[in-house]
Amino acid sequence: MQTIIPPPFDKTMIGSSCYALLKYFHHPAWIRLVDGRYVWVNQSFLNFFKVKLEQVIDKRNEDFLSPEIAEKSSATEQEVIEKRCSVTFHFEREDCRATVHKTPIFSDNNEIIAVAAVMVDLTQELELETQLACAKDFYEILLTNMGEALFFINKNNEFEIVNKRGQEALKDLGFKGPLNFKSWDSFFSERYGTDGKKYTEDMKIIPRAWKGEVILNEEVCVERKKGCKITFLASAIPFRSKTDNSIHGIILTVTDITKEKELLNNLAQKTKLIEQRNQELNQFAYSAAHDLRDPLRSISLLASFIEEKLKKQDYEEVEFLLQKLLNTAAYGGSLVKNLLDYSAANREIKMETVCLHDVVDHTINTLSNLIEQAEGKIIFNNLPTVLGNDQQLQIVFQNIISNAIRYKGDAPLSVSISAEQENSLWVISVQDNGSGISEEFKEEIFLPFKRLKANVHSRSSGLGLSICRRIIEQHGGKIWLDTLADRGACFKFTLKGVPKK
Repeated sequence: MQTIIPPPFDKTMIGSSCYALLKYFHHPAWIRLVDGRYVWVNQSFLNFFKVKLEQVIDKRNEDFLSPEIAEKSSATEQEVIEKRCSVTFHFEREDCRATVHKTPIFSDNNEIIAVAAVMVDLTQELELETQLACAKDFYEILLTNMGEALFFINKNNEFEIVNKRGQEALKDLGFKGPLNFKSWDSFFSERYGTDGKKYTEDMKIIPRAWKGEVILNEEVCVERKKGCKITFLASAIPFRSKTDNSIHGIILTVTDITKEKELLNNLAQKTKLIEQRNQELNQFAYSAAHDLRDPLRSISLLASFIEEKLKKQDYEEVEFLLQKLLNTAAYGGSLVKNLLDYSAANREIKMETVCLHDVVDHTINTLSNLIEQAEGKIIFNNLPTVLGNDQQLQIVFQNIISNAIRYKGDAPLSVSISAEQENSLWVISVQDNGSGISEEFKEEIFLPFKRLKANVHSRSSGLGLSICRRIIEQHGGKIWLDTLADRGACFKFTLKGVPKK
């Protein structure tokens, strides 16, 4: 095996090599004598300081540099000469940053004859740092003030970033941490749900995102406290590496849309109510014209009969015809009054504290003759005080009790009025012992001019229960027929209780 013998070490070879390297080095390099005069600079030096070679060689710092830089350069080179070793300096201004490496050059007598230096220009690095700091400030302001709650979940399932809105949302929900998926999942698993159903594992957003699914604006319902739910729009996007496309984290954004959902639900209810009102209005206009025409036609016909009898001086049936005419006129008057009541039930009413006991008592006095004829009794006790309009509520009780009289069975009339509290509402029940109402008519009976066949010789306008519904709805409640009643008809409606002070 041939042995390779290296050439003898020659300092001049090293010097020539270093000189050639520094000459084409892309950072400024120079050599200055101990008296401060430049004896050599490379092209990068001339480009950086924007000078020509003749302006530098055999010149000193103060000849072409600013006083600040010249003073700094001379001081650092003096330190190199005093320490007799290489020294690294850092230089920075608002528009410039650099690192300067300086080393002494010794003569054969071990005396320092010059200082060689290389400056690494870090100005571009400074610009990048400034841009990065600006970008950081921008995104920090953006994340802090954005309306959505934002979370970033890292590979360890820890919540690495939570913006201000996210912290507020978690605090509002009662979440106390720690901020990792385990505690998050444990906390929300008992609170997720819509329509009373809990989310199954395959419905949870974060685990699905870890599997690569992109989830956008999915509606999530969270129970904040018993009986109080919040609705969110949640988006979960996998954060992938550009190199291998692996998932490094999950970006989760959450927007509270509870108020919007409530507004939409209220709008849908109002739209449905308007459609219902339009339908009723069309039916009301047709039925009102038809029902008003009948008594007017009867009155006209009876008047003609009476006129003919009087002309013939046949008084035998005149009294009967007059009584029939009066009854028809009374019915027409009653119909007009009910039409006015129906119209009034659509107007704004003044709400005040109303004692239902007094309202029912007054209603019984008004209907005393009819109740006596029906051999009836009205049973009521412990009725509450509610928010409402006493005159309007009297019309409700009057119509329901009048219906009970009109449709009573063979037995003497019995009507029981009671109340039961449900949260802030009172549920009022009016139960009679009549023949009852078939379940198939439970919606139809509340429509205008809908009549069931009465068991007594009386005529109904068909507006009573329609007026009741309008009045109760004006009070912010609802009215319905309880089809589970054992006997007779049982009407129930809700009224707002008086708030406690």
